[in-house]
Amino acid sequence: MEFFDDIEVNIIKTIVKLYNYNKCLMLYAEDLTDETFLPPINEIRDANDHIMRVFAVVFGFGDTGKETEHEYIKSNLNAALSHVYRATYEHLDYIKIYQHEAIQNNLANIYPETLATVFPEYYRDINPRLVDAINIIPDYRKRKNIADPNLEQVEAYMAIIETTKKDYNEIIRMLPSLNEYQAKKLRDNWKRRLIDFVSGIIVILLGTAIYSYIFS
Repeated sequence: MEFFDDIEVNIIKTIVKLYNYNKCLMLYAEDLTDETFLPPINEIRDANDHIMRVFAVVFGFGDTGKETEHEYIKSNLNAALSHVYRATYEHLDYIKIYQHEAIQNNLANIYPETLATVFPEYYRDINPRLVDAINIIPDYRKRKNIADPNLEQVEAYMAIIETTKKDYNEIIRMLPSLNEYQAKKLRDNWKRRLIDFVSGIIVILLGTAIYSYIFS
């Protein structure tokens, strides 16, 4: 890295860190949705193009135009950084939407009573975290500045994604128990209604028989 000055080295480190974040997010996004989300991939591709321009200059066969070598390098490194930063946010926003949808879809047929009885942690811990995330994330988006990447903000957003990932996995783990409990309650309720119905019929028949006996 002797060719690069300290500012350029710091930009490269940030690019690499964000690129590694994107690799992890890309794999998780594909696992979560079973499809590839193209916008951040296009951003990574554009970032790589700027990085290749930098190394073309480093190896002596790039054209810097009217800029000095280091002006050209900084310009392209900053452009690459903006692309990977934008890609990271696109991945995070995309994943958060699908996490929320996946949770809602898996719990769509589960009654609140079932959740409260079998999985009390959902209303006590998980749901408040999901609500907090919905309220917090728009603020991250609003404060996002492509021209001035903020790694602390990215890492805070990623922490929310990771927490929701764990919560989602816990919901999936609990689904068999939730469905089993709910199916049993439905069977019990059906039996109770059937018994009540039959009992009602018996009462009516007995009442009719007694009435007929008395007044016949």
